[in-house]
Amino acid sequence: MRVLLAGLVLLSLPACLPGAEFSCLDHGDCPGGRCEQNGYCSAPDPSCESGQRFSDNAADEVAGTCVPCPAGSAVDSADNRCYVAIDDEASWQGAQRGCIARLGPDWHLADIADAGENQLVLLAADSEDYWIGGSDSQQEGVWQWSDGNPIEFFNWAPGAPDNSGEDCLELDGATGLWDDAECDDSKEYLCERP
Repeated sequence: MRVLLAGLVLLSLPACLPGAEFSCLDHGDCPGGRCEQNGYCSAPDPSCESGQRFSDNAADEVAGTCVPCPAGSAVDSADNRCYVAIDDEASWQGAQRGCIARLGPDWHLADIADAGENQLVLLAADSEDYWIGGSDSQQEGVWQWSDGNPIEFFNWAPGAPDNSGEDCLELDGATGLWDDAECDDSKEYLCERP
């Protein structure tokens, strides 16, 4: 598309041509839609779980497909895992149910496999304490994720865990450090969709 500005300047805008790949920097670059974390525009589409569909001018591998994660998510681009912070407070069990009720059946409290993933979930968080999906309620000192898999990576705060009847994992949204807490405490929570 060519635009004549003030009758003097001819400007070429190849990104607007049908079939041309277009990258965005912010929501203003995407009229009627939003700029996603991968730099491509999306538009509302209620048939997508996220409520958004990539535009036809996105990269071929995503053009016209549903955006994998809701707005405000932290996204692991290597495998499209999504992390969402829920600012309503609940007990640990209530938080697990809340992930499913608010986001869908594929969602659960976040389980964190390594330091990189620990940093990634902080992109969805603020400075609150959040429930994540670990617990040692089955056997004191034996930590497992809510799906029963053993926890192999830990990011304990100094002095944690204190193993004093506090059986559920919380993550400090400001530091990324973990602590054990009483499962009936009310906290915000971090949900994940693999």
